[in-house]
Amino acid sequence: MPYIKQEKRERLDKEISMLTGAMKGEPGELSYVITKLLQAWYPVSYEGLSQIVGVLELTKQEFIRRVVEPYEDDKIKQNGDAF
Repeated sequence: MPYIKQEKRERLDKEISMLTGAMKGEPGELSYVITKLLQAWYPVSYEGLSQIVGVLELTKQEFIRRVVEPYEDDKIKQNGDAF
């Protein structure tokens, strides 16, 4: 889960801002950065790969819950439900 203490967020947010400023917003760049971070943290082993998949899956689910679903709900209110 992305919920870490505020002090850590502030330190990491500065680094993230520098990194995103160097990127051009291309999906390939984001994929590259994510891949390099995961390779740096987790060994290529069953346990390491399992942890990577878990981190990615839980991050995806939380992103859907917190960002995608509210966006879709707003669009339903704006445009009407398709179902």
